[in-house]
This record gives sequence, structure tokens and C-alpha cells, in this order.
Amino acid sequence: MEIRRSLASSRPDAFLPDPARSLSVLHDRLVEVDRPTAALAAIWEALDHLEPFFRGHPAAFASLISVIVQRTEQTAEACGEPVDHARLEAIREILQQLESRELPE
Repeated sequence: MEIRRSLASSRPDAFLPDPARSLSVLHDRLVEVDRPTAALAAIWEALDHLEPFFRGHPAAFASLISVIVQRTEQTAEACGEPVDHARLEAIREILQQLESRELPE
């Protein structure tokens, strides 16, 4: 993660989505070893990294952000932590708009 963070800080346009993928994998490993609080922190950080790119290029990041949103809610619920539903709902709205544009009429 430190390497990815360093790359992302030096060239955010090229590397910032990469930490989101790594953090999502880290989340999964932390869940497996029963560290839900650390897993929740990792998945929120993943969302923080990816959300600006998703908003700029929703089609490119729709699949990854969908997984991250789902994991965020599941892990927060498992931890009994509050979820920023407004933020996640705004992302879902963009996903729904994207999906409706991709469906043939």
C-alpha cells in the first residue's frame, strides 16, 4: 500500500485508482482474519480514493465501486458502525443512470 500511495501522490491521474483496488483486497483479508473494524477503515479509504475517478468516468469504474459500496455497507453493519447513506446513495444513483443508458430501449 505504501508504494501505491506514493505513486498516487506523485501522479494521481495515473495511479490513484490502484490503491482502491489494493484496499479492497486488504478489506477482504481483514474480514477473513476477523478484524472488521480495520476492514471497515480500509474499505472507506478505498471509496475515498475511487469516488472522484468514478464521478469523472463512471463507466470505467462502475464495477469496482459497486463492489466497494456493497462491502462498505456489509462491513459497517457487521461492526455496528454508522454508514453515510447519502454518500452511498449518490453513488448508486450514478450507477443506475449509467445502467439505464446502457440498456437497449
